[in-house]
Amino acid sequence: MTLRNTPSASQKRIKTRRITRWSINWCRLRPGRLKSRAEFHSLSHTHTSLLAEAKVGLEEIMDRLGHCDHDTTKNVYLHVTKEMKKETSHKFAQLMRNL
Repeated sequence: MTLRNTPSASQKRIKTRRITRWSINWCRLRPGRLKSRAEFHSLSHTHTSLLAEAKVGLEEIMDRLGHCDHDTTKNVYLHVTKEMKKETSHKFAQLMRNL
């Protein structure tokens, strides 16, 4: 049985710093947009959802966020966007037409 390589604590900190640095730079370019720490944290949720909408795989998203656990990424950070809902509806309509 092969165990998935889990990042060390220092690797997690490096990945987290990379995302935090990106987020801070993003905020600096848009002064006054984020009013609280909670709004700043929501960027990671938005980041995750937009990557999923762009068809980026869960493993790649987890790597960018520094997560080791699928459940945390899926259940906490990943949200269904309006575009995802539209695409799902379109796919279902296609399936019904092909019956």
